This record gives sequence, structure tokens and C-alpha cells, in this order.
Amino acid sequence: MSQPVTDQEPVRLIQTADEALGIAHAVASMAMAGVIQRDASRQLPLAGLDYLSRQGLGGIGIPATHGGPGLSLAAQSETVRIISRVDPALGLILLNHFSVVRLLLDRASMEQQAKLLGPVLREGQRFGSAGPDFPEEQTAPALLQDAGPGYQLDGQKIQVLGARMAHWLAIRAADRRGNLFWVVIPRNAAGLQITDDPAGFGLRSTDRVVVNLAQIPVPAVDLLPDQGLAGQPDFRKFFIRLLQAAVDTGIARAAVEDATGFVRRFARPWVDAKTHKASEDPYTLSEFGRLYLELDAAETALVHAAKNLDLLPSGNLDAGTSARTAALVAGARALAAETALLAGEKLFELSGSRSTLAGQGFDRHWRNARAHTLASPARRMYPDVGQHYLKVPGVIGHSWI
Repeated sequence: MSQPVTDQEPVRLIQTADEALGIAHAVASMAMAGVIQRDASRQLPLAGLDYLSRQGLGGIGIPATHGGPGLSLAAQSETVRIISRVDPALGLILLNHFSVVRLLLDRASMEQQAKLLGPVLREGQRFGSAGPDFPEEQTAPALLQDAGPGYQLDGQKIQVLGARMAHWLAIRAADRRGNLFWVVIPRNAAGLQITDDPAGFGLRSTDRVVVNLAQIPVPAVDLLPDQGLAGQPDFRKFFIRLLQAAVDTGIARAAVEDATGFVRRFARPWVDAKTHKASEDPYTLSEFGRLYLELDAAETALVHAAKNLDLLPSGNLDAGTSARTAALVAGARALAAETALLAGEKLFELSGSRSTLAGQGFDRHWRNARAHTLASPARRMYPDVGQHYLKVPGVIGHSWI
């Protein structure tokens, strides 16, 4: 389904954060056309995704040692937020891609990095991720079995997003001894089969699938140790959670802005509001004041957490640094999740019955927020914040995709 983009035009090499954010806005503008129809009919955002790749957004996290610009985590987070404001399906695909690039930078050898990151810059290739299915367990349904000098990969991964739109898939697997690894394999590898997963009501354009793995040969040199998910908080987990917050913050912004526009132009005042405009109703003004304050808090927390991550060393972190970082990122995630859900609900309450017409497409905001926030609900984020401030020891910062 997805091919290298060099047949169309050379892939752009982004140099600065401002350039990357400008391209993210251009991707969002392009994605705006037909976004409601894509959501309604579960169409994949292929045009926007290929444009994103040709413009070089997939390579902004690759460091100069491999020919990339090595832009900050804050810049990567902001590109995801900008795009998710229009189409969170595109934002999630970019999230998965960025997370695998981070995985390779943290776990892979220089040779592995050169092999896998080079095509991202030269050809606009993309990564997908099939990580833990049940993150509280330390086992993985995918199994690496001894096969001569290397291994073979068997098993199944469920609820994988965007696999058919990726060129490479990062698969988390365990060997017979229970050791955990990541393996990055071509999407068209022999023995890899992708089938449709039961469709959910949210994030309809992400192409949720089941990935079946049967006797896929894996050279021992291609294994990436996954010591980080065995209970030790690490840098990449916080980065993933940050990007998840960026998706939710984008959804929240879209819902608040759609509510604002609709109330200004179309909503009718309540029967006893004593005003001719719904936008002048004191109760409506109060609710919008709350919404914008919540949104501002979520966006500010996202930026603050991202800047903090950029100051940290990569790899495993000490307990004190982990606790503070977990609190900042979990706080951003919790605020983003709750604001996205609140905005998706208040949009209808404040806009009135005409806002429920299918052609408006407003229901996608709440559906997308509800579906995405189930992976890391706010109630699972607040303990990380409390644990830091009450100085309670223990493993924190567990994130997954």
C-alpha cells in the first residue's frame, strides 16, 4: 500500500524547527480537505501521509550523525499536536514512527541505525509499531525461537495501527528464556500477514489491524534488547507518553474551536437567556471560559514537559529524575485527556441540537478522544504525579503504545 516516495520527488531535508512546524501546518491544511468524509467511511489518509513523508517530517528526529537535523523532542511533539488538531489518525501514525526512531536511537547499534534510518531520509520510508498487547504482563504473544544461527519469529499482534501504511514494523517479542527484544522487519516480509481487526468507533482512519507472524527468519544481529520494559523507567517511555498527550491536546483544540465557531454563527440562545445571541448567554460564557482555561493549561503542560525531556540524557534514568519526569509528562497526559473528553462533550451541550447533524462531523472529536485516552486514562496518570510529590519510592512512568 505504501511505497518509497522517491518515484514522485526527492525527499526534503528539514533543517530547523520553524521549518518543521511550517510543514506540519501545511500537512494539516491538506488533511483538512475531506477529513469528515474519511472518518465517516474509514478511508486511510494516504495522500496526507505521503505528503508528510515527501516533506521530510519523518526524519526530523534523526541526528546529524546519520544525516538528519536532530530536532528537539519539543519540535516533534508540536508537529504531532498540529497535525492531530485536524486528523488524529495522521498524528498517531507519526507518533508510532517517531517512537520507533527513538527506539533505534536508544537500542540499536550504529550499523543497525544506518541501515534503518537512512531510508527514512532518502526515501521517506515510515515505521509502524506492534508493541505490548497487555502491558502489565512481562510476556509477549510474539515468540522468538532458535533457528540455526539466528531465530524465527512467530505469533500475533492485535490492535496494531497503521501497519499497512508503514514500510517497516517494529515487533516486540520474547525468546524461550523470557528475554524481551524488539525486531524491525519489512512490512512485506515473507510470513507476515495483515488482516482487519474489528473496527472501533474512534480513530477510524488509522486502519486497525491484526499482524500474524509465521516463521519469519531473524538474524541474531538484528535483535534489539528491550531491557527498558522490564520495570526500569526509561527515556523512550516518557517520550511516547508525551506524544500521546500531543494527540489529545490537538483533539481538544479542534473541539474547542469547532464549538466556538458554531456557537458564534449558528447556536440559538436558551429560551430564558434574555439575549438574542447564544454567545452572549452568561452561562455559555462561563463554560467557554472554563474550556479555554483547561485547554491553555493542557497546552502549557505539554510544552513544559517537552522542554524538560529535551534537557535529559537519553537511555535509562535515575530514580529521582524518573520521578520528576514522570510527574511532568503524566500531568500533561492527564490534562490533555480530560480536556479532550470535556471539549468533545461540551461542544454539543453549548452548540445545541443542530450540532448533532451528521454532516457537521463534530462527533468525531469525542469518539477520537474517547478511543485514544483508553490506552492511558487520566486516572492512571495522577498517581505518578502524587508519587513524585509525596516521595513514594517505586517504579513509575510505565508507558506503551
